[in-house]
Amino acid sequence: MKDDDLVVATHGRSFWVLDDINPLRQANAQSAQADTILYQPQTALRLHYPTEFDKRQPVGDNPPPGAIIDYYFKSAPKDEVTLDILDKDGKLVRHLSNKEKKKASSRRKWPDRQNAPKQFLPTKA
Repeated sequence: MKDDDLVVATHGRSFWVLDDINPLRQANAQSAQADTILYQPQTALRLHYPTEFDKRQPVGDNPPPGAIIDYYFKSAPKDEVTLDILDKDGKLVRHLSNKEKKKASSRRKWPDRQNAPKQFLPTKA
C-alpha cells in the first residue's frame, strides 16, 4: 500500500497500481445488500500545474483533476439521479444530474488548460 493505492510488483519484471481503494475500505455486509451506495470521498485538493507539465513518454495516466466521487447502483435507475456538492457552509458548488442538459457552446478555458468539467452523471449499473 502506498497512500490510497494498492501496488503489486513482481521481481523486477512489472508492477500494477490500483488507484484509490477507498471504496474497498468502506465495503461491509450492509453495502453488499444495498441498492445504492455513495462512498465517502477522499479529501480533494485543487492544484495548478505549470504549463507543459512533464511530457516524458511512456507514462501512465494520472487520475482526472478534481474530486473523485464513487457510487454504486445495483441496477440502472429509471428516474433522474442528482448529486449536489456543497461547500463547508452548505452552499451549492455544483449540481450534477444523469439528464444531460444542452448548453450554448461557451468554451471556457481553465488556468490549468483543462476545459470545464463535465456536468453529466453516469448511472450505469
